[in-house]
Amino acid sequence: MTSLSKTYYVSSKRGNDSNDGLNCETAFASLFAINHSSLKPGDRVLLERDSVFYGQYLQITDSGTKEAPIVIGAYGDGEPPRIEACGQGIWYQDYGNELDAPTHVYRRYVSSAVLLYDCEYLTVENLEISNKGGVFGETYSAPHKMNRTGVAGIAKNRGTLHEIHLSNLYIHDVEGNVYDK
Repeated sequence: MTSLSKTYYVSSKRGNDSNDGLNCETAFASLFAINHSSLKPGDRVLLERDSVFYGQYLQITDSGTKEAPIVIGAYGDGEPPRIEACGQGIWYQDYGNELDAPTHVYRRYVSSAVLLYDCEYLTVENLEISNKGGVFGETYSAPHKMNRTGVAGIAKNRGTLHEIHLSNLYIHDVEGNVYDK
């Protein structure tokens, strides 16, 4: 942490997105507040334990530095905070050219519970993550089912990215499309 870095608190139990999120008493209520924040090197985003972020997701596009990584984790007592994306967190994946088999789709919309997009020097830890079905109108027909991930790390426009650490994550019930992968 640097002297200018901040810690943001998020609690689905007692937060409010009109708060500043800078302490437990003024925590944000949703991950959407974090998605709309600009994180700086050394910043921390802490989700309250026993919180459930249903139909929510994290999309991080900011980077820390080697000396001051961005950390996303948990605070308080209880069970790890749960991010249950439920098919939300949609972004467009495009590999740029066709892949090795005709059934492998190289461009399509994807749902990620946690998306780390062109960011580096970042730690994500102590969370429970799922991404079950639930998008209105989606059918199970394998070729048409949306791809889903628990955590996706994308290096698109910045070249080689460094030091993305994932630890103590319980990722389960990710109901994506295994037909085209």
